[in-house]
Amino acid sequence: MKKEDYITVDIDTAKKDGTRIKRKVRFKSMGTTLFFNNLHHLVDLTPKAFSFYIYICQGMDKKNVVLIDGKFKENYVEFITKVTSKQGVCTVSSLDKYLSQLKDIGLLLLIGSSHSALYLVNPKFVFNGTEPARKRLLKDILESRINKGLSIKHLIGVSEDDFFNGL
Repeated sequence: MKKEDYITVDIDTAKKDGTRIKRKVRFKSMGTTLFFNNLHHLVDLTPKAFSFYIYICQGMDKKNVVLIDGKFKENYVEFITKVTSKQGVCTVSSLDKYLSQLKDIGLLLLIGSSHSALYLVNPKFVFNGTEPARKRLLKDILESRINKGLSIKHLIGVSEDDFFNGL
């Protein structure tokens, strides 16, 4: 993963004894918009699966594409072990289960063949960019998937039958 830039917030506050102190707190400047039409999907995720999903979102590019290969998974295991100071919090095989669940509920869409490691983080739910860019991406994805005969059920708010029949 690329190194993120940080913003720094200067705090002027007091200790419990009243002594004034100045501190700096760093926050990552990169972020992603989470749209509220996915809460029903998130409730079924375990905290570990949700954490992996957030890590995936951090790794996506401006078109919501992310390569989730063996190296990506190994990096996550290393990262989560480091930040929790716990060994065995997750394994690559547990990440494969989470990945399958994220695909099944439509938070991730596979790009390419079933053996591909290239995924689209569903921009219906999460996007890292402007509203016009999200709208263009959603339009492109819908048209492309329809033209290729691929499912759009995780991109629309109705059944595919209702969508195509205009109901």
